[in-house]
Amino acid sequence: MLPTKDALIREIIKINPKVPSPDIIQNYKDVTKTKGYLRYYNFHPLVFESLFNIAYQKFFSEERYDKKYLFDIVRIHYKKRPKNYVHSPELFDKIVLLFKGAMLSDNPAAKMCARSLVRNIPLPEEFLEWLMKHFSVSEEIATTLLRYPFEHPLIYKWVNQNFEDEDLRQRRSELIALKLNQDHTFKVSPSTIIADLEYYIQDEINGYKRFINDSILYYNELETDLGARPSGYEEFEQKMNNYIQMYSVLPSLNADVYDRSTIMQQIGEIEIFLSLYEIESFFKHYHYRYKHYRIFESHSTSHLPIEEVYSKVLFYHPHELAKRMIYGVFYSNLPKKTKERLIKVYITEKTISLIERIAIKMKSTTLLKWLMEGNYTFFPALRFKMRK
Repeated sequence: MLPTKDALIREIIKINPKVPSPDIIQNYKDVTKTKGYLRYYNFHPLVFESLFNIAYQKFFSEERYDKKYLFDIVRIHYKKRPKNYVHSPELFDKIVLLFKGAMLSDNPAAKMCARSLVRNIPLPEEFLEWLMKHFSVSEEIATTLLRYPFEHPLIYKWVNQNFEDEDLRQRRSELIALKLNQDHTFKVSPSTIIADLEYYIQDEINGYKRFINDSILYYNELETDLGARPSGYEEFEQKMNNYIQMYSVLPSLNADVYDRSTIMQQIGEIEIFLSLYEIESFFKHYHYRYKHYRIFESHSTSHLPIEEVYSKVLFYHPHELAKRMIYGVFYSNLPKKTKERLIKVYITEKTISLIERIAIKMKSTTLLKWLMEGNYTFFPALRFKMRK
């Protein structure tokens, strides 16, 4: 088979990347025509603006288009820009409008593209205020704030007001980084870390509850369509009912004893070792034979069986404070020497490998030599206290 013209152009550009002609993209038809090789060109500001304007127009229209590719190619081309590139005021106004629209849409590619276009550049106060007002709408909005690389009083005020916000408990390290930017002596409190862990467990439990409830609804739909209960229904129904029964006896992190044996004793003889993979495999069997929605598209497959969630938290929780502080120091804008000094404070048995990875990312020979010498004192482990 002879190679296509697009394939040959692609290989030529990959071997010898060059700046494209400024008029290579004039309309959406040009975007589709150059799909096989456009991503390999170097950056050209006029090409980028053409691509962006096409994506902007398509996003706010009712027209059909390849949503993923169009926003991916805008993002890929923009990524190759020179360091001194700056958006024009007119273009930036459109970028802000696209960002706001994308964050409220169900288009992941548009969200990723919009976020990349405002990353690592100074943002006007009115846009920062919008981000703060809507940070709980999407992960991308929260990330834009939490990873904002410039010092700004509005950002610090927002962090101080929302440090204990439930929607940000899984972004603890980034919050710590912003607090450290204000005061390098800041230390997160053990009570905050314990609250984070409790939130994590409850979030996993709630996710599993939704998963089970949707699973039962799915079974009922299958039974209606098949005219009979699908094979294996009784066994799965019993296991799922066992899970529901288990929720009423699960201990909190404030129980008298936190070890796995106590948890399992309180759960009793309930059979809870039904894996997500086992459930999903069963549903897939019927999904391929009958046209049904898949409940797994709306549920995170990261949800673990509850006993595993508890075991994981109880195994790592003594080191969670140290781990969060290490990541916080790494994400901060502190000088390298200050980062190295602070990271040394939070070494524990479970954070040695983490410090090694971060030292490599920081290109810190100081930390690597310190680890090699082994002359360190472990940070005290976090202990739970009873809440009366």
